[in-house]
Amino acid sequence: MYKSKRIGVVVTAYDEASFVGRVIETVPDYVDRIYAVDDTSPDESWQVIQRVAERVNAAAESDA
Repeated sequence: MYKSKRIGVVVTAYDEASFVGRVIETVPDYVDRIYAVDDTSPDESWQVIQRVAERVNAAAESDA
């Protein structure tokens, strides 16, 4: 939360497998929800998003 407001961000990716994971991992802690969207990338963007989401979600659960 930020100033009593819930914050969500949208991360869009197309052909960004080498970069999208770092973007998600560096979202500030005050963000409550991250919506990651892959636009049918021909690379491994979606797989990277899924792997990073597992780590980010696990870390958030351990902080709760």
